[in-house]
Amino acid sequence: PAMRITGEGTKNVEAPNPGRFWFKHAIPVENEAGLKKINAFLTSERFCFSTGDTCLAAEKMLKFPLIILPSFDFIPAGSAARLIAYVLAGGVLVLGPEIPYLDEKMKKLGVFSKLKYQNIAGLKTASAGSGQIVIWDCKDESKLLKAIKQLTYVIQPVKLSNKKIDMAIHECGGRLLLFLANPEETAQKTALKILGKKMRDADDSKII
Repeated sequence: PAMRITGEGTKNVEAPNPGRFWFKHAIPVENEAGLKKINAFLTSERFCFSTGDTCLAAEKMLKFPLIILPSFDFIPAGSAARLIAYVLAGGVLVLGPEIPYLDEKMKKLGVFSKLKYQNIAGLKTASAGSGQIVIWDCKDESKLLKAIKQLTYVIQPVKLSNKKIDMAIHECGGRLLLFLANPEETAQKTALKILGKKMRDADDSKII
């Protein structure tokens, strides 16, 4: 599964130039909008994902091959350390729209900005240890999807031809539980493609 994380709270810090906007982004507003866009993207593309925060230990982050985090000019130093440890151990981290260059005390943070970035699938990408960092502008989902498919082993185990059908996949003890629902007022048809798995109907146990 993939994972999107919501970030970690920071202390209030007085801007050096009161009365002026210090950052070019309205961070609380754009952070919320970014989370909604990421959630919609992962849902529409039928990825299995969880929601967490940057307090999660790096070893627990490694249960997820992909983490997507809305990021702006600053990030707590502790969060940055855990995230870079995740990447060094092989994880793929998507940040954006900005590369954080300050910590919570507004001191320079070079963990992400000092990396050498190249263009992959139209997005800035940097290697670190066994993992990758991708910078996404939170605008073009097709570029993000292409980068994810190139850089991670995140797969969509079930594909539907009709996106009007709601789908949820739960993993339990190495088994996948698939739930489908039709939220429309009219009957819907869909083709169901299952990748590399045998699925049984929960009612009669017949293999689908």
